Amino acid sequence: RMSPLSLLLHLNLLLHAPTTCQTGLTRWEEVAALANLPELAKLTLMDNKLADVVNPSPRPLSDAKSQLWEAVPAVGFASLEVLRVERNAIASWGAVDALTALPKLTTLGFAGNPVTKELDEPMLRREVVGRMPRLSAINELNVTAEKRAELDARSGS
Repeated sequence: RMSPLSLLLHLNLLLHAPTTCQTGLTRWEEVAALANLPELAKLTLMDNKLADVVNPSPRPLSDAKSQLWEAVPAVGFASLEVLRVERNAIASWGAVDALTALPKLTTLGFAGNPVTKELDEPMLRREVVGRMPRLSAINELNVTAEKRAELDARSGS
């Protein structure tokens, strides 16, 4: 759990940082502390060490004796429209799937994460847009209706 001072320092860096914001964040739980800021529309978390986008849930997966805890999708961030998580440590497509829970998210920066290392830019856009149909921009490229149709045609959708 983050101390109040640490949270304020992170918040100050996130809200007043230049385009690239290195805060040393490693867990989405640290970011989730900002989830209820009503006016937060853009969040830049580039060049950190975030490995996933989930919030811990207090419910065990199987029973009370279980040491495994269920991960639930990102929640909150009701006004978030732009999320930049380029060059983090995200190694699972589950993180992108969790982001679909963000109701206003339309712009995502995601390049440079381990999950993307085997994909060229067109394949990355196709994968992310396929998982997040509300996106209007991915990695600074607008996703027009024509581009979406082209991506769908290439993926066989």
